[in-house]
Order: sequence, then C-alpha cells, then structure tokens
Amino acid sequence: MTDYNGWKNYETWCIALWLGNEQGSESDMQSLTHDNLESAYDLGKAIKDYVEEYKPEVTGLYCDLLQSAIDAADFREIAEHYITENPRVTSNFTLNKILSWSLELLEYVQGDEGSADDLIINQFGEF
Repeated sequence: MTDYNGWKNYETWCIALWLGNEQGSESDMQSLTHDNLESAYDLGKAIKDYVEEYKPEVTGLYCDLLQSAIDAADFREIAEHYITENPRVTSNFTLNKILSWSLELLEYVQGDEGSADDLIINQFGEF
C-alpha cells in the first residue's frame, strides 16, 4: 500500500529522496546494495544503520521526533527500490543468481542426486 508519492509513508519517501539525491549518499547506497544483494531485509537494515550513523546529535524533544521519523520509515521498501530499480545492480544480481543456480544444477545432476527436473521442482515447484 502506498500512501505518499508512491511510498509507504512520508518518512520513507523523505529518506529515499535524500539518499537518492545526494551524490555521496547515492554512491554509498549503490555500494550497500552491491554488498547486500541477497536480501532486501539485510539491505534495509544496512540502510537504516547508515541513516542512524549520520544522524545529528540532538537531545530532548528533537531527539524523540527525529528517532520517531526514522523508526516510521520502511527501510525494506527502500532496499527493494534499490535492488529492483537499479538496472546495473539488477542485471548483475540476475546474472550472479543464474550462474550460481547453474552451478548448483550441474553439481546436482553430476552427483547422482536426481534429474535436473527434480532440482527444478525442488526450487520452483511443479511445472
């Protein structure tokens, strides 16, 4: 469900906007995405850690308000955006997955563990 400019909420949109529009943070997001391609959850956690690492030191009311905004953001949604919307990352991720799965298929078939069809059914269900 999207509630704010295509994002879950204002906080998610705002953080995604700033991370994607600042040259330094955009570069950092591409690096984080490259390092965490396997899991949107892990990438989301890494992005949240990044945001909190650069959070200014404030106290009292402003600390509570800032932390509340960070906590309200959906970092997994931001992570999914970086994984799926970045063509270089997506194509590299897809290629790596295909290569990895091809090697697994080859080992499976050569190891007398069953047919290629058996492995495909295990991975994707009946076809």
